[in-house]
Amino acid sequence: MLCREFIKRWDNNHVHALPIKLIPFIRLIGCGFVSYYLGVPYLHPINPDKWNEFYGQSVDMIVVPSFNKFPTKQKHFIAIELQSDKSWFIVDVETNDPKFSSEIPPVRFKRVGEKINAGFLGNINGRNGLYNGQLPSGYFCSPTFIKDNSNMLVYNSIDNEKRQQFCQIDLIMVKFSVSEQSGMDQNL
Repeated sequence: MLCREFIKRWDNNHVHALPIKLIPFIRLIGCGFVSYYLGVPYLHPINPDKWNEFYGQSVDMIVVPSFNKFPTKQKHFIAIELQSDKSWFIVDVETNDPKFSSEIPPVRFKRVGEKINAGFLGNINGRNGLYNGQLPSGYFCSPTFIKDNSNMLVYNSIDNEKRQQFCQIDLIMVKFSVSEQSGMDQNL
């Protein structure tokens, strides 16, 4: 089987059969790697036209950093900043407190040039709720960022063209204060 015949059988970024002797030709047609889904091999291009699309399905881009400077001290998280050309939001904020739950919706992020920033919001499960509740605090903070793929910030809308666009994050910073007493093992 020649490479031309191999390409003829290529349909929707996958082939129905991949003989071992054709593996060297994969690089010639611009594939980075091959993966299998339900027994069908899929070719993943080196330079794709669509990003975040796997097996014909568009998916969201998710980033989960952890902030843990001074691991033995209690920290109070105030604000977060991200440098990216696309918009993002935070769907969940995790701390060492299992009862704490928070989020930062897309409308709370403000763009200043290439950076977007927002203040942390309160505990959804707390007495005063998301907007007036206790800010995240603990030994670490781990926010779950999701790239904003909504259609003009309309709730529960998805723009697949935005989902498939290339996106890059250059910097994530967090502003926090440290409680100096939290590192002591015993009372004085």
